[in-house]
Amino acid sequence: MFGVIVTNMRLSQAAVIVQDLLSQYSAHTEVQGLEAEVANKLVQKAHDDQPLLFQGKLGKRPHKLSVAATALGLGVARMTHRPESHQVFTFALGALLLEVTGKPGANALTLQDHSLLELAQQSYLVSVEGQNETDGSRVTTRRSS
Repeated sequence: MFGVIVTNMRLSQAAVIVQDLLSQYSAHTEVQGLEAEVANKLVQKAHDDQPLLFQGKLGKRPHKLSVAATALGLGVARMTHRPESHQVFTFALGALLLEVTGKPGANALTLQDHSLLELAQQSYLVSVEGQNETDGSRVTTRRSS
């Protein structure tokens, strides 16, 4: 019983994070006004895809930030056919990833959290690369030795 309460609390916290991020970028798009509903559905979908992980049956429950990143990654993947909405999710996910990676020791993240964040980061990079190909721009990164 207690485990269900903790899981639901963590999912609710993640949904609030997703909602807040979507609200920052959704003006004048089809997502505007639906941020809470969309956030709850995406977080629930993330949970439904990996219930044992999110319920803590495979170790510690994921941090609310990694749950939110997973949900936004799903949004990025699902909205490829809707450019404005896709961009909203991409911006929101990018902002979240920047926040998490900008403060490496600030959050007690587990290996599972890092795995979830890596998957979300892959969704983000695929999205950004796809947008760059669509608009004809090209982003290159240079590695220093």
